[in-house]
Amino acid sequence: MMCPIYSPKLPVQFFQVIVSLLYSSFKIKPCMRATVKIAPSIITANMLKLSSEIKKLEEAGADMIHIDVYPLMVFSFKYSELSEVTIGPLLLDFLRKRTSLPLEVHLAVETDKEIVEEYISLGADIITIHPDAISVNDIYDVIDTIKGMGIKLSLGINVTSDISCIKMFTRYADMVLLVTSNPNFSGKIRIKESEEKLRELRKVIGKSVDLAVDGGINEETAPRFIREGATVLVVGRYLFESRDYAEAINRLKQKYEKMV
Repeated sequence: MMCPIYSPKLPVQFFQVIVSLLYSSFKIKPCMRATVKIAPSIITANMLKLSSEIKKLEEAGADMIHIDVYPLMVFSFKYSELSEVTIGPLLLDFLRKRTSLPLEVHLAVETDKEIVEEYISLGADIITIHPDAISVNDIYDVIDTIKGMGIKLSLGINVTSDISCIKMFTRYADMVLLVTSNPNFSGKIRIKESEEKLRELRKVIGKSVDLAVDGGINEETAPRFIREGATVLVVGRYLFESRDYAEAINRLKQKYEKMV
């Protein structure tokens, strides 16, 4: 007579062993808990030691690198007044030759198809555009160029901007990036307004799209932003002024893990 597959007399440990063997035999790995992505803002790094900075970020567990593209004198200017002269292409080319980490290019300048094509050719993996910095005639050409070349599209929005400026384009987005300060308002970090904006954005984009927050990230603000739906933290001074990059990154990721 054959034994039944399950008998209440068999100890629980027996079934735990069987499950463990099945995982080993079929090389099945248990699902890992999702974690927040850390994107160091590279313009905050020590530019005189950029090669070593990149290596340290890789070893520390950074998930991607955030590259801001705007003139050095950005404050008090509108997008239409921003100079086209930036160090963006040179910086992207330098980074692409030295790391396999995903590179996210934040185009905080007037943008068109040709500009996007240049950054794609230099190795960008994700391109963040601000729809309000692109002419109505160019916006769909820009989006089609990014998506058509297999690059991830991110939509940028300033904390003081209305969500309507990106809402009609969110269907194409892989990520939405909230900038917690506004260059037209002296660069002040707006924590409370950012929390409210993140909450609104998460409702609009749903759960499948990454929601990034750029500016003012530290151990105190990270949990507040994560609570409102942030899944990507663009980190500047908090990381680069720390003595141990790995420890700083782990502390931020632990904030996320305690909340999910």
